[in-house]
Amino acid sequence: MMMTNILRNEKGTSLIEVISVVLMSTILIAVSAVGVIAFFKSYNSIDSYVSLQQGVMETFHLMRYGMRMPAQERHLITNQNYDPAHRQFWGISNAKEITIPDFQPFLGYGSRVRVTPSTPEYTNQGGDYLEYYLDDGAIRASYIYRGSRVPAPLYIFPKRSEADKVEVVSFKVSNENKDQYYRMIEDNQLALIGLEIEARVMIKDDPLPYKREYQTVRYKTTVAKKHSGK
Repeated sequence: MMMTNILRNEKGTSLIEVISVVLMSTILIAVSAVGVIAFFKSYNSIDSYVSLQQGVMETFHLMRYGMRMPAQERHLITNQNYDPAHRQFWGISNAKEITIPDFQPFLGYGSRVRVTPSTPEYTNQGGDYLEYYLDDGAIRASYIYRGSRVPAPLYIFPKRSEADKVEVVSFKVSNENKDQYYRMIEDNQLALIGLEIEARVMIKDDPLPYKREYQTVRYKTTVAKKHSGK
């Protein structure tokens, strides 16, 4: 009789309780997984947006201070390795002349900027120049250095490896010398120009273009030429 009471009072785990625990654990894991996925999507979106802004700022920096010549894509200047004492950096700020080859007066801007270098150790007899322009969603650069043309235009922004997700929507170059607007254009003696870049990064891909999602930035800066142009 005592043994029977012991067996009856012994507590155990029923199958229903086990199933309930498993279901609750599954729900918690699923909720956690959704949260983790949402976190990483948000993180990737923010990271892509920050990288887009940084890319535009570095492009402005490159155009302002120039790149080491002859330039190659893997050697393009960044904020970390710019050396203003190096005489072979070609940029807008140290140019001899700045022109906007495709300037459209009725719009007030163009989409190209050409820099004629001012290098003390080399007279520009070969028609050397450096030109930035928009081509198929990317800002590219072409140049003639010591009379020789670059074999293929460089990808300035975005990098060639990022072209599938980053796109430059517009690149505008304007004359900021308002008081001498037309004369400065005709004389090719621009001293102050405006650079405007609108770019976007894809944060959600989809086979259908209209379902893709982007984040966009638009920045404008003004660059002054320090040389007299003579």
